[in-house]
Amino acid sequence: MTSSKTVPEFFRINECPIYFEEDWDTGIGGGLWSTGLAMAKYFQSHPGAVRNNLKRLINKSNKKFTNNDNNEAPLSRRNKISAIELGSGNGFLSICLASLAPDLLDELVVTDLDDHLALMNKIVNANSHIVISEDPSYHVSNPNNNHYDNDTTNTSSSS
Repeated sequence: MTSSKTVPEFFRINECPIYFEEDWDTGIGGGLWSTGLAMAKYFQSHPGAVRNNLKRLINKSNKKFTNNDNNEAPLSRRNKISAIELGSGNGFLSICLASLAPDLLDELVVTDLDDHLALMNKIVNANSHIVISEDPSYHVSNPNNNHYDNDTTNTSSSS
């Protein structure tokens, strides 16, 4: 397991340190793109707005499960959402989201091709204060496979 001490602190959201470093040898996804940094800065500058929008998604999802014809209670009421980051590259934005809204995430799946999984795991493991090892609700995976990569650490956002 990679210690956060070997990966430098790069960013903070709500005073929570996020450890990150680029590895361009991994490929194009090993670096932090300007759009990824812009999104992270938006999370950092507007945490309330991001959380309110996530809550709005949860409420909208819950309305879909209500049978309005019979005025019955919702069939499946959820207080959390599932999120997937396609083509994560390094996992940075998923870590940012997990630090911002751990109580609102039911499942977070971080994906990219096989050559990026080692870097994604390194970043996830460096941020073990945000995500908890061996919980099946956080996955690092190649979306081309029909399963989660068993050689990676599954982690879950903490509350």
